[in-house]
Amino acid sequence: MELNRKTKIGLAVFWVIVLVALIWVLIRHFNSRPAYRAPVPSYVNSSWRTYTNERFGFQFEVPVSFRVEENSDETGTGIDVFDPFGYTKYLTIITYPGNLDMSGSFPTTTPGNEKNGEMTISEANFNGIQGLQTTGIVDEGTNYADDFAFERNGRIYRIELNAFEEGVSSGVPWLGENIDKDTYMKIRQSFKLVGQ
Repeated sequence: MELNRKTKIGLAVFWVIVLVALIWVLIRHFNSRPAYRAPVPSYVNSSWRTYTNERFGFQFEVPVSFRVEENSDETGTGIDVFDPFGYTKYLTIITYPGNLDMSGSFPTTTPGNEKNGEMTISEANFNGIQGLQTTGIVDEGTNYADDFAFERNGRIYRIELNAFEEGVSSGVPWLGENIDKDTYMKIRQSFKLVGQ
């Protein structure tokens, strides 16, 4: 039994429609499922150690299994705290020479609740240290800032803080990464100045 040309074209169109419908159903099915998030390990009850940076005069507590890396270039030094696997950053501290006039620290020059786009800058206290804090959206809404900066001995220190929503990190540079809020808060709250 031989099919005529119109029947062949009709069957081809029918199967294309069925295939497109099947793809559409599969896409809707997989997009409607919640994204899998691996359980985030808590390190609060693990062994901790004190990281002390004598060169810049601060210290904080970290789980023994965490990595603390220091990187320097011509603009300053960054200290990053990573989980044991090395791909989740829990904290970043940046220090560079300068005075806290905000020009090198935040994208505006005037402290005190002025707005730069959606970013608020205000005086703040972080673990007993006076300084300035940014909160909000910068770069036309693409980056979330939650930083604290202070000046000490001719250097600016900027701590990239983290904003949490339901225990999931939402701050840059950790946008979307899962980190344990309790572990993060314990590290953050242990930061203090020493020496100098």
